[in-house]
Parts: sequence; structure tokens; C-alpha cells
Amino acid sequence: MSFGLAQPLGLAELQATFAEGLRYRAQGEACDIIGGRFSAEERLQIYRNNFVMSLTEVMQATYPMLREVLGEECFNALSREYILRSPPTEGNVSHYGNHFDDVISQFEQVTDAAPYARDLARFEWTLDKAQQTFGQSEKRSLQPLEAIHTLSEQQHLNVILHLDSWVFPFTSEFALFDLQRAFSQQNFDNLILNNAQSGVIACDEYGRPWTKELNNQEYQLLLNLSSEMPLGRIKPEALAELPSLIALNIVAGFSLATPH
Repeated sequence: MSFGLAQPLGLAELQATFAEGLRYRAQGEACDIIGGRFSAEERLQIYRNNFVMSLTEVMQATYPMLREVLGEECFNALSREYILRSPPTEGNVSHYGNHFDDVISQFEQVTDAAPYARDLARFEWTLDKAQQTFGQSEKRSLQPLEAIHTLSEQQHLNVILHLDSWVFPFTSEFALFDLQRAFSQQNFDNLILNNAQSGVIACDEYGRPWTKELNNQEYQLLLNLSSEMPLGRIKPEALAELPSLIALNIVAGFSLATPH
């Protein structure tokens, strides 16, 4: 016999409903929050505020330059929008903040005032991703670069140089490598943002991120190596830049492509 009493929520359902409540998609009563001096909705709002504030701090740590150029009020408002749209899916938030640029692109007042904001978000996320990836080498059997001299001339054509997994090409219509340098030196006097720049974002041996602008041929070679293209298929003008890229210590080793 049923008396119409509400059944208590199961743990999984309660967690899912509470997560929706944090995003303003469920009310306090639906989250099984018991009211008292404060109503269930008021209590839920406290959780919401703490939820947004803690994740905003994560976003501020990931995007310090973007926060500076947009101003704290604007940055925090965009972060709140991102947090409510894309809450964390795990307890570890050290990897949180990907695709923030997609949210920025939807606010014309922001992109009109700072056209480079979306690319700057991509730039800072790539810096963060390099740190996240550092030390996580893929399990693959590579030969050390020093062994290349033991290969025949024909084998050289089949050499595939593998970049470290924490090495990323980056390109933008804006001079973001110069902007980063201006921030580090706190000198913006000669900064011209409307210049396209391409380069590499990586980590040093201690896991500290670094960046370097590359010329067109260096960047093309970096893209070729990133796509694991055999040396024999790379254009000679780009391949001529190989010594300069190897000097950056971003190549993990090499393998040989299987001849077709």
C-alpha cells in the first residue's frame, strides 16, 4: 500500500541532482537539503558561491595574462559562465579549464575590445597543457638521435623524429609570444599585437614551461615532425632548419618508417 511518501534519493541520483543544483538547474529542495534558519535554496546558494569561487581561482592560476588584460571583473564573469557550462567531471581540478576560448568567442563585447583574447586563452592553456603532459612519455621504442649516423643514406629518408609529448606547435594571428615577453619584462612600450606569430610551447628538463617564436620554415618543420612525417617527405627548405630545432632539445628520439 502506498501513502504517497517521497522516496529518498539514491546516492548517485543525489550527487547528480546536487551537481545540477550547483549550476542553477535544480532547487535546494530537490537536492535533499534540509532548511532551517536558512531555507534549502539559501543553503544551496552558499554551496554555489563556494563552488564558483574555488574554480575561479583555478582559472585565474591558469590564465594570469588573460585575467590581466581583461580585468578581474570581466575575467571572473567569463569564468563563472564557463564553470556553469562546463563543471569539473572529476575531483582533481589541476587539469580544469580546457576550451575556455570557446566561451570567450561567444561574447562580442569582449572580442571587440580584445580581439586577441580567444587566442591568448589558447596560448595559456597550451602552456598549462605542456606542464600537465611533462614526464608522461608515450611507451614507444625509440632510438637515440646519436644513432642516426649509423644509418645508410637510404635509411635517412625513412627516419621519423619524435617530439617529446610535452612539445606543442602554436600559431596565432596575434603576437602572443611578444605579449608574453612583455608581461615577463613588464614593458609594453614597443608591443605590436597585430602581427601573426608562430612558435613552440614546451617544458624544460625540470618541467618549467618555455616558449619560442619560430620563423616560417622552422614552424613548418615543427608541424611536419609533430605529424611524424619521415624526413624524406619533408621539403628541403624546411628540413634545412633541423639543426635549430634539435638544438631546442625537443626531440625524444627516432624510429624508421616502413618503406612502402
